[in-house]
Amino acid sequence: MILLADDEHELVEWHPGILGKIGLAGEALTLTNLRVVAHRDGAQESLPLNTIGSARTAYSRDINHLLVGLICLIIGFGLALGYKSIERAANRAIATLEKKIAQDPKIAPNAAPVAEVEDGHRIAVPLGLVWLALLPLLAFGAFRAYEGLRGRTDLTLNYAGGSYHLMRFGHDTALLEFGQDVGRAMVN
Repeated sequence: MILLADDEHELVEWHPGILGKIGLAGEALTLTNLRVVAHRDGAQESLPLNTIGSARTAYSRDINHLLVGLICLIIGFGLALGYKSIERAANRAIATLEKKIAQDPKIAPNAAPVAEVEDGHRIAVPLGLVWLALLPLLAFGAFRAYEGLRGRTDLTLNYAGGSYHLMRFGHDTALLEFGQDVGRAMVN
């Protein structure tokens, strides 16, 4: 709740979602006939309307987040599905290195000959462990792709002392309307 001057009255108030309406989440904005007030947990920032030069609100999908998410998902599923090929290549490399060490007299002069072991018996990674290791990458990719599809709503108020920027994920119609109301109040 904000304190209003004697000749000041509230025009519009914006809260971030359902929890914001009861004061539990995020920064709320209040437009009065004299100023815009950003308030959260007892802290307030007041921007007089006569110092605000421009108000910009926009909704856009974030293609960068979407692409990063899709790339992470492709890499994660590719590694999960092709881990046997990587495992075989690692086993071949280990077998080649063991043979080279056993044959090189400078490295191992008294080394016993290496017994021939199948490539699959040197490193064997269980499939469940592979999926568990790749789970953070897949979760990050899914979250980024979801964020990119959902888009974001931005409010920017440029005033004499700098700028105030607020960003919300998703299409926030109330924030877009709040920006339009600030623009109308600036003109009046």
